[in-house]
Amino acid sequence: MSVQYLTNENGQRVGVMLDITTYQQLTHPLAGDPECLLNISSAELHAFANIELALNSQQTLNTLLGKNNQAQLTEAETQTLDQLLEQVDQLTLLKARAQYILHRLQELETAA
Repeated sequence: MSVQYLTNENGQRVGVMLDITTYQQLTHPLAGDPECLLNISSAELHAFANIELALNSQQTLNTLLGKNNQAQLTEAETQTLDQLLEQVDQLTLLKARAQYILHRLQELETAA
């Protein structure tokens, strides 16, 4: 952490200069948290926390999972299923991160 003090003509400290990393950590308490989605509003976090796979993709996923249980998938369908499952995994991670951040923000508000 790099800190420089500004002084008046009497040598009294009247200000401080911080490097940008330190400033960001001090102005945003969750900035050091690698799971934190910075610069996202509370409304956006709530939207992410409740995000779901698009309806048509969910229907395709359900169909392909059913066919997969019966071992009736073509190679192309297997690829589609893998892609949809990857999307579901990414959405699940995004939802979890958003819920985690909302929880952390609520903890910070309660502590203040």
